[in-house]
Amino acid sequence: MVIELGVTVPSGDDVPREHMVRVAELARELGYHHVWAGEHLVTDDATADRGKSLDPIVSLAWVAGRVEGIGIGSSVRAALDASPL
Repeated sequence: MVIELGVTVPSGDDVPREHMVRVAELARELGYHHVWAGEHLVTDDATADRGKSLDPIVSLAWVAGRVEGIGIGSSVRAALDASPL
């Protein structure tokens, strides 16, 4: 049995895009297999200070276009809220 490990890249609207890339590069260098991004399904006063989460597909596309040799995955995708176009 092979266990593959991954890390979640920060993907809030207050996170510099290059920070997501740097996290993915470090994950690859440290031997991780994947980087992940997700959406916040519920926001309230307790999570308001974290900012808005970016679309995980767009965030991961940004990372994949700049970092080779690491897999990507979406941990949460609110499909019903996404436009099919």
